[in-house]
Amino acid sequence: MKKLICFSALFLFIFINYSGNLPCASKTNEMYVSPAGSDKNPGTLTKPFKTISKAASWAVPGTIVYVKTGTYNESIEIKVSGEPGKYITFTNFDNDEVIIEGKNLKTEDGFKLNNKNYIKIIGFKICNFSTSNEQLVPKGIFISGAGSNIELKNNKIFNIRSAGTEHSNAHGIAIYGNTTEPITNLIIDGNEIFNCTLGRSESLAINGNVENFKVINNTVHDNDNIGIDFIGHEGVCPDPLKDQARNGICANNIVYNIDSYSNPAYNKERAAAGIYVDGGKNITIESNTIYGCNYGIEIGCENKGKLTSNITVTQNIVHNCHVSGISFGGYAKDTGRVKDCTFLNNTLYGSGTLNNPDNQYGEVNIQWAQDCTFKNNVFFAKAYGGTNPFGVTNWDTDSFSGIVFENNIWYTSTANPEDLSFIINSNEIRGFEQWLLTGQDKHSVFRKPDIKILTEK
Repeated sequence: MKKLICFSALFLFIFINYSGNLPCASKTNEMYVSPAGSDKNPGTLTKPFKTISKAASWAVPGTIVYVKTGTYNESIEIKVSGEPGKYITFTNFDNDEVIIEGKNLKTEDGFKLNNKNYIKIIGFKICNFSTSNEQLVPKGIFISGAGSNIELKNNKIFNIRSAGTEHSNAHGIAIYGNTTEPITNLIIDGNEIFNCTLGRSESLAINGNVENFKVINNTVHDNDNIGIDFIGHEGVCPDPLKDQARNGICANNIVYNIDSYSNPAYNKERAAAGIYVDGGKNITIESNTIYGCNYGIEIGCENKGKLTSNITVTQNIVHNCHVSGISFGGYAKDTGRVKDCTFLNNTLYGSGTLNNPDNQYGEVNIQWAQDCTFKNNVFFAKAYGGTNPFGVTNWDTDSFSGIVFENNIWYTSTANPEDLSFIINSNEIRGFEQWLLTGQDKHSVFRKPDIKILTEK
């Protein structure tokens, strides 16, 4: 009789909890979503929810939300966190095509997380979040506040569109560390961001109090502003000492066709970099391929009195960019500075494709910077339309100090070392031998490198 009472009590406990709207999909805490489902269902494989938002409201640590084929016209705000060893995961079911779109929604974001931990978002197509209101900022995925252990993997984000005015903004993915506690242990891996109209903002931005991140294996292309951006000193975090993206790696990404020319915020100026560090510190930019962008890699600092520092740029391939392959330094005398950065084992080829002698910045452009080193790189400068092949340009007098070039390989499309030009303190140095007489590149050579440039993905 005692055993029967215990069994009955257990049955009653399970019934009450089920009736009280806790998910009871399976022993492994799986939930399912399908356009053919209903939000009155329990979210099981045979009785799925209809919306991802419903599953998000029921998820607990350890829940995996499987989303089946279909188009979901909704914005998903994740209001719960996972725990160590118990991520909350949102993923497409069995490689299904799952489209999350914002068409006709009065909302800004596809996925939104604020102050959340241990979340994974995997395998979705997120598109058509747009606005005609300049005050709104559409975003495919938006993470803000503090948080840790968030993973964004294998998502395709496209057709995210700003209002299309001079002061409008939009992001494919935006990470804003806007509290005094950081966003940390962030992984952005294998995503694609394309065909976005961004205004003054970026395809993928990590801004403010964000540390210990990996941006790896992503493809970013055909957007009208910066591809990947690591930002600091913009007042995003209320503590100025923490207001920098830092201690991260950006590796094995492919970035191409990033061009601000048609962007109303830039008035036909080509100013967008494939990969940009603006105010960040202690970041490694490694083994990326960048081409067809206004600038390939830019290490800058836009805010007066601030520094971008300790950036390592290594083993990247940068080619056929419009203005310059690598540009570094504050862009003007009254902006910030770039310091203690290292450029190693990169291959730069054929940038300066605009064919404009009045806007020629060559393979490397130096602005307001100090104590930076270029070693073991390959520079293949190309002549366009009768212009000289430019290696290094520095158009601002007395705008750098402690810049060292050493152990590099130089070459030109004309195969003539006398054609290679350098602009230092606004003065032209013509010919590789004359460049060596400045004290730079003492152990470098002019010879044809054995390189293969890929122009396709």
